[in-house]
This record gives sequence, structure tokens and C-alpha cells, in this order.
Amino acid sequence: ASAAGKALLAWRSTEKIMSLLSFPLVQMTENTITDADALLEELARVRSLGYSVNWAESEDELVGIGAPVRDHRNEVICALSISAPIWRVTREDLPRLGRHVAESANALSVSLGWRECSR
Repeated sequence: ASAAGKALLAWRSTEKIMSLLSFPLVQMTENTITDADALLEELARVRSLGYSVNWAESEDELVGIGAPVRDHRNEVICALSISAPIWRVTREDLPRLGRHVAESANALSVSLGWRECSR
């Protein structure tokens, strides 16, 4: 449910994702994704956008945005994320903030030897 967790999971192999989905998805808030198909759709959206969003999914009143950090082999090795109280962020802010987080994660990736063109 966390933005960093989604950013890490979205770039894992299908086999790894499916093995993790064999466990029940725990509902932490009313917004937590607990359906495996819905989570798979969410992870596809994360890959498409290049960043993930947690809109009060892991904690009520918390928004998070995460993006993958890659190494020189193009492997996702960690995630960069930001969070804020939900009352400080609007849904309209998400694309702008998501781009900033993704750009920062990419800059960190480049410092680790990742080449953006290898995406």
C-alpha cells in the first residue's frame, strides 16, 4: 500500500508479483487495495507513469509518492518517496509532484551508473 512499496513491486517479475499475491492483501485503511487484480492494474499504471501514489492507503490522512531507483544494470534496487498530510496535497498536485519524485529518483539512478536511455 505504500508508495515506495508499489514503486519497488511494479518493476519486479510477474512471477515474483504473483508469488506475493498468493498471500492475503491486508486492508489498512478503507482505501487499501485488497483485490489482486486491482493491484495488478495499479502496478501497470505505476509503470506507465513512472511513479506510484498512495492516497490514504497505508494510513488515513497520508499521501505518498514514490519512484524506482535503478543501478547500472537497470535493476530497481530501492525507491525514493515523499509523503505529506492529505490536507496539504490535492489530487491535482499528484502529476507535478510525481514528475519531481521520478526526476529525483532518475538523477539518483544516474549517480549509481544507470543510463536513462537503457529504460
